[in-house]
Amino acid sequence: MTASPEVIRKRMMEGRNIEDESWIQGLIDYNEYLRTHNSIEDTKYDKMDCSAETPKEIAEKVLEWLERNTGK
Repeated sequence: MTASPEVIRKRMMEGRNIEDESWIQGLIDYNEYLRTHNSIEDTKYDKMDCSAETPKEIAEKVLEWLERNTGK
């Protein structure tokens, strides 16, 4: 799951009260890598942008993904 840099910054600062800029920037950089690649070495992964949805909507998307990808 990924989100835009602005959303990550807002969620970290407002939702988790994290103010350490180097920590936030590290998360943004890692997130950007995931957003711009389709695999880590030989391991491919799906992407789900969670920038605009509510936690409930994200949970529903995750459940749909699980059902499609695990056959359950």
